[in-house]
Amino acid sequence: MRPERRNRRTAAGAALVGWLFADLLLALAMIFLVANASGIVLARVPTPTPTLVPTPTTKPTPIPPPCLETDSHTIVLNYDYNGLLQGDSQTIANIKSQFTNPTYDKGSTPIINLTARKSGLVIPYVGAPQPSDPTIRNGIYNGLVTIMQDLGKNQHFLFQQTAYHAMLQYIGAPYGETLIEIYLFSPNGICPPATPLPA
Repeated sequence: MRPERRNRRTAAGAALVGWLFADLLLALAMIFLVANASGIVLARVPTPTPTLVPTPTTKPTPIPPPCLETDSHTIVLNYDYNGLLQGDSQTIANIKSQFTNPTYDKGSTPIINLTARKSGLVIPYVGAPQPSDPTIRNGIYNGLVTIMQDLGKNQHFLFQQTAYHAMLQYIGAPYGETLIEIYLFSPNGICPPATPLPA
């Protein structure tokens, strides 16, 4: 063999050994660092916790629930029931005017300061001649309730927060006559004393 080839092989072997030695040193250095770093605990920077300062709150003044007066007011309505069932504007205007300028039933006390009061409960007694047609009575009831709701919503009159009782029959009265029994909210929010039940 020629000496040139031997020198090349020796140089290539020396270079390979050099790289293996460098890799071995790098691996040992990493093992050393990992072994020594496992016992080190890095100090955490504490996160500051915000201090909550309570804001003073004022207790709201309790609002008493609305109370109904124990006495009712009964309005008598007379109208063309066919016009009401057909949605005739003149009949509807006539009924509205009877609500704003009411005629009270015998023995019923008039509502004082009618425009400033609010009704809580309305009980309509629809005329029911004998025999009577329930479809006509229901149509009259629905028409009257719609008129009262319109007066409350659009004209801010009496029926703004009203609950409507299911229709009751005014036995023997003609279809065009209705009694409207109205229970008003107490004007000052004071509930009347409860009446004890009989023993």
